[in-house]
Amino acid sequence: MPEIQYTCISCPMGCPLTLTVGDDGALTVSGNSCKRGENYAKEEYSAPKRVITATVACSAPEFPRIPVKTATPLPKPMVADLLKELKNVHLSLPVAVGDVVIKNFNGSGVNIVVTRSCQ
Repeated sequence: MPEIQYTCISCPMGCPLTLTVGDDGALTVSGNSCKRGENYAKEEYSAPKRVITATVACSAPEFPRIPVKTATPLPKPMVADLLKELKNVHLSLPVAVGDVVIKNFNGSGVNIVVTRSCQ
């Protein structure tokens, strides 16, 4: 039975996790101190996602870059495409926290939002 090692990032404890894949495909997790660790290891194995933070260009000289992030975790295989697309985004002021920069990125259901208000 294959075993995969992870370090949990769901809370500050950083538990060392071992995910075991059974012959029948069943996933078991050991080393976790809480249920979040079990959920993290199973999701990381089957469908890893990440919250992405970045900056995008802005037309205002006093704010040449504006911080943005994914509103919810994005499937990991889509991260490189998102970063390429963000290179082409140019915002105009004003912007407010929560303003949607990209809606439903590539059909993922994930929005990219502004994380700093600027006038």
